[in-house]
Amino acid sequence: MNYTVVINQLDTSASASHVTLSAMSRVPGVTLAVTPNQFTFLGSQEAVILGISVAPTVNSSKLPVEIIASTANGSTNSTFDFKLDKALVVVISGARLTPPNLHVGVGQTVTWLDLVEIDDDGNGYVNIMLADGSAPSPTMTMNDMWSHKFEKPGTYPYQLTVYSHALSGTVVVA
Repeated sequence: MNYTVVINQLDTSASASHVTLSAMSRVPGVTLAVTPNQFTFLGSQEAVILGISVAPTVNSSKLPVEIIASTANGSTNSTFDFKLDKALVVVISGARLTPPNLHVGVGQTVTWLDLVEIDDDGNGYVNIMLADGSAPSPTMTMNDMWSHKFEKPGTYPYQLTVYSHALSGTVVVA
C-alpha cells in the first residue's frame, strides 16, 4: 500500500532545505520505501510517498513505522503505527480485487472495502455474493464496507460485480 506523507520544514535556513529520508520497521517481513528519498524544500511542505509491503508470514496486526529525516542541521524521526488487517479485500478501480483469495480462521470476519468511483454514467456500484447465495452484500458505493463472519471451515467462492464485470475470489476458512 502507498501512503502520502507531508513533511513540514521547521527550519527555513538554507542549510536545512535539503532533506534525506529513510523509513524502517522492526517487524520482520515489512519492507518500506520512501519516494523521493531526497528533496529540497520549494515551500514550507513537501509530499512524499511511503510504500509499505508486508510478507504473508507477518502475523502482527500493529506495524510501527519509523521515518527519519536528515538535514545539514541534524536529524529527527517520527513513528507511526499502521494496522494490518489480513481479512480485508479491497475493490479498486480497473475492476480488481486485492487480494482475490484469503485464508482466515473459523469465526473470523472478512471485510470488503469499495474504492471504485462512480463514473458520470452511474457505473461503479459494487455487489458481492457468496457462491451459495447465503450472504449477499447491499449495493456498495465508494468507501463503503461490507463484512461477513465465517463460522464454519470450508472454501467459500464469491463473486463481485462492478462495471458489469464479474470478478471471482475465494475465502478459505480453516
